[in-house]
Amino acid sequence: MLSYVIRRVLLLIPMMLGIVVILFGLMRLIPGDPAVVLLGQDATPQAIAQMHHALGLDRPLIVQLGIYIAHLAVGDLGRSIFQHDPVSQIVLVHLSATVELTVTALFLAIVIGLPLGIVAAVRQGSVIDMANMVFAQLGVSMPVFWLGILLMFWFAVLLGWLPAFGRGAPLLQAIAAALSGHPQVLVDSLRHLAMPAFALGLNGAAFISRITRSSMLDVLHEDYIRTALAKGLTGWKVVYHHTLRNAFLPIISVIGLQFGTLLGGAVLTETIFSWPGVGRLAVGAISQRDYPLLQGTVLVIALLFSLVNLAVDLLYALIDPRIRFD
Repeated sequence: MLSYVIRRVLLLIPMMLGIVVILFGLMRLIPGDPAVVLLGQDATPQAIAQMHHALGLDRPLIVQLGIYIAHLAVGDLGRSIFQHDPVSQIVLVHLSATVELTVTALFLAIVIGLPLGIVAAVRQGSVIDMANMVFAQLGVSMPVFWLGILLMFWFAVLLGWLPAFGRGAPLLQAIAAALSGHPQVLVDSLRHLAMPAFALGLNGAAFISRITRSSMLDVLHEDYIRTALAKGLTGWKVVYHHTLRNAFLPIISVIGLQFGTLLGGAVLTETIFSWPGVGRLAVGAISQRDYPLLQGTVLVIALLFSLVNLAVDLLYALIDPRIRFD
């Protein structure tokens, strides 16, 4: 197990290096010039040339890439062109908001999708199964930005139950405040979090529900399930102790992939709900042609996704004792 973990961690190095090279090239294909954005459309060619030199943009691309990789090797993500602060510092400030939103959305996706998939598989062909299939189809087909706008219209504009924009206190701080006798802080935090988390997590819930149902149906028709029922075990005991555990490997894979999908969807969700996370930060960096900041946000998201995939692989051995890592 230890050797497998070491190999996977070492594989992150060439993978992240490939992401850096591809991302660096894509950034230079974005229309627009950071110097023009900084100085304005009326800037003289001489002023633009001086700004290019100050930003290091007048050097050959291969030289710029080499300098950037050398800085990354010592943990330096560069400095924002517009905010003039270290990129690592800016990203860390916004990362907690994105992680809070993504983890909450993933929690909602699991809590909604997993039970629906289990019940639909056990009650195959019933009204519950049909309703679950309709829900899954709608959830998979519905764009995040459209659902977010609908939720905002219903619950913020028409009913006035939830705030339309912004973020309350960070959830962990709000929980601590509630434990110390200020529950209103937690309520306000959850009210701000509810709509963006649900809008982001519904698609994941639908996908998890479909995969759970399909995987459960495959296992329910196995001979050892019929044997367990013939021995007199109750139906739900067979479902939880025999069927679900053997059907859980593909479900775990989907949940891990959904984390990456939710991180990508957070860009739209954070923009719609003005959530101060990394996704909204990346959108602002694109509009400003802030190369270092945009590269830093994408690299951090890619690293998080890779670490989650590693954790999912390690969970396989805990769920299925037949799996061994050599």
